[in-house]
Order: sequence, then structure tokens, then C-alpha cells
Amino acid sequence: MPTVRVTDAAIKKIIADAAAGVRSELTDASTPGLKVRATKDGRAVWSIKLRGPTGGQVRVTLGEYPHLGISDARREAALIRHQVRHEGKDPTAEKKALRQKAGTPVDGTPVDGTPAEMTLTGLLDEFTRVVKHDSQTWPDYRRRIELVFKALLDKPASSLSLADLQRLADTYKALGGASRSVAYLRPVLKWGAARDYVDFKTTLISPPRPNMQRERFLTVDELKALVTVLRGEVGPTGKRAAYGHHRTALLMILYTATRRNEVCGATWAEFDLDPTDGSQPTWTIPASRIKDTRRAVSKSRKKKPPHVLPLPRQVVDFVRARRPENWRPDDLVFPNEAGGGLGGWDRATKHLFDVTGTSGWTRHDLRRTAATMMGEMGTLPHVIESVLNHATIHSSLADTYNRSRYLTEVGEALQKWADWIDGLVDKPR
Repeated sequence: MPTVRVTDAAIKKIIADAAAGVRSELTDASTPGLKVRATKDGRAVWSIKLRGPTGGQVRVTLGEYPHLGISDARREAALIRHQVRHEGKDPTAEKKALRQKAGTPVDGTPVDGTPAEMTLTGLLDEFTRVVKHDSQTWPDYRRRIELVFKALLDKPASSLSLADLQRLADTYKALGGASRSVAYLRPVLKWGAARDYVDFKTTLISPPRPNMQRERFLTVDELKALVTVLRGEVGPTGKRAAYGHHRTALLMILYTATRRNEVCGATWAEFDLDPTDGSQPTWTIPASRIKDTRRAVSKSRKKKPPHVLPLPRQVVDFVRARRPENWRPDDLVFPNEAGGGLGGWDRATKHLFDVTGTSGWTRHDLRRTAATMMGEMGTLPHVIESVLNHATIHSSLADTYNRSRYLTEVGEALQKWADWIDGLVDKPR
């Protein structure tokens, strides 16, 4: 049973091996106990093996690949390990109790031959299987739903009332998070109501607080303080920041106007830093890690293409400087100390608030700041939209005919933006 850093290519290989009759399982080197096992019918199932509260070894099934992606499986495994070690939870016993409560034994077969009452968890499972089986963002949305509506997960879906759901949302400690969870849950309830799984009235649940569109972007003075610190220099408060990996990732977000998950999931295979044809170096973000903002009908017709981003020389320099001699194509460019996904963002951001003397911004606000400043510098709107990789960069009608993503102009805009950032903190030569 090989222990490797699990990649999509490695999983596809063991699926092919299993189809040929070879028992195939991989153990992830970056996440203790995390395994993925392929079956003859072409499936690959994630699980984590760890020592349970009673001291014995237990294996907890997490989900199927690719519905549960590699990074999500690692996060789920880390969460379960924490719950077992520090909260004394027994996932196996809890799962067994839930099945028995629903009227099914451990193997999932109905006791009396009739379907068991579908719980809210079961409704989420069915919605995932039918509607969101290939969604990259749904696993995170589902976790948010389960966090806010935890008290109702075991309750039969048919007995859920609007009042039950609304009270949980209204009394949740973080109203902003509850409002987002309501937005994610409503399509599930509408889908369930159409199939008579839930009462139609539940679809009338409303967010406890309106989902306000953020408008925050950093001022020139805030940017100067932040860029100075992100480069590893002493900030305006006289302090030097820790969290080196987070600092570099944030600098990448700022320079390229990309999203956090796009940067944190970047691998060396995505970068062409030395193109043989003399063209501008590029970073190709695969479609699997891109937020798909298209309408549902567009998603069903055609998969979102990868995002090719021409890189300014500043980014090429610091990305090349990060690349180790023994780098592998599937290694993360911005990993944590153990080589895994970069977490702890809230702590890192609060630390940067303290060191820079700034406050109130989020990682996504850096993306908005880049777009705003590029507009102030005269970059045309359709070029900025292409930098941001929005689905529509013209009017809907124009997009039907003009499919260009203005790669040359995007490269020029990002280089101009990077030069402007450097001008904030570099002394005149």
C-alpha cells in the first residue's frame, strides 16, 4: 500500500488498476490516516483510519472521489481527527446510531423492506447525488449548511417546519454566515419540495440579515503598508510579520487578482515560467479550481475552460525563487510547513492587521482592490473582467459572438498593475 502525495493522476491510475482486478489503495503522505481505495466498479472512496476514543483502530468513510475532491478530503480528515482527539467523538458509533434511528441497520438495508424516513442529512445526500455530483464548490456550501442547521440534521425532512429552520438561522451566532447558509439551503429545499420530501413552506426561509455586497477596497496608504509587510519588511507599526507562506500567497493574490483557493491549490505543473517560444510566462488555472459564475443553463451546455493568466515579471521572479530543486509537478506552490494545503487564514489575517495597522479587509477584498486600481489606471473594463475571469466580460449578446479573452491586453494590464504596486514601496533609483 504505497504512501504518496495523492494526486488526481494517481487516483485515476488506481481506478484503472482496480478495473483490471488489482486491489488498489493509496495512503496520503500529507494527511495522517487518509486513504483512497478504488473498487472494481470504477469508484474511489475516501476514508480515514485513526485510533478511536476507546483506543481501537477505526476507519471512517468520508465520501467518493471526485465528488469529494483531494483538498476537501484532506480538510474533512483533519476535522474528524480533531473531533476524535480533542472532543472525544466516535464517528463510527454516531453513524451507527443515526442509521438505527432512521430505521436501518448498519449496512443501510431497510429493516422492514420499506424506505426509511429521509432526514435532512439524507435530503442533502440525495441533492448532492442528483444535482451537485460534479460541483467543485458544493462540498464547502454543504458544510456551511450543516454547521448552521446542525440541530435539525437528524430530523425527518417531511416534518421540518419553516419556523424550525428560521429560528436556527435567526439565532446563529454569526448572522452573516447564517445568511449565506440560508442561500445555499434554499435550492435544496426547493428541489426537495418538488419531490414531496419537504413542505413547500420551508422554501420561504429568509436570511436573518440581508447578504450585502461588499464594497471594501484598500486605500493607497493601506496598500503601501500591506505590500511592505507582505514582502517581509518591517511594517509601519515597527513589526515584521510571521506567517511567511500566507504572506507570499497574499502577494500572489494581490499581483494577479485571483481567488484564494486558486492560489492555495496551485501546483508547479500549472506554471510555464520559461516558454520556449519567447512569449510571456503564464499560469493556467484548471477549470476544476475556478468558481463557475455562469447561469445553470450555461453550465449544463459546456464546461468552463481553464483560465490562462499571463504573469508579470515580479510574479515570475518570486514564484521561480520559491521553486525547490527537487520540485514535482503535483507539488503545491504555496503549501504549509508539511507540504499540505494552507489553512489558518483568519489567524494570519488578524496578525497582518496588527503588523500593518490596517483592518477590516478580507482576502477577496484584495481582488476587488486590484480591479478598482486597474480601472483607475485606465485599464478598459472588458480587460479587467478578463483578468478576473468573469464569465461575461461584455454584454450577453456581445459574448455570444466575441469569444476573445484579450490575453495580450490582460498581460499588459497585470504588468502595469505590478509595476504600480512596486512603485508604492520601492525607493526611486
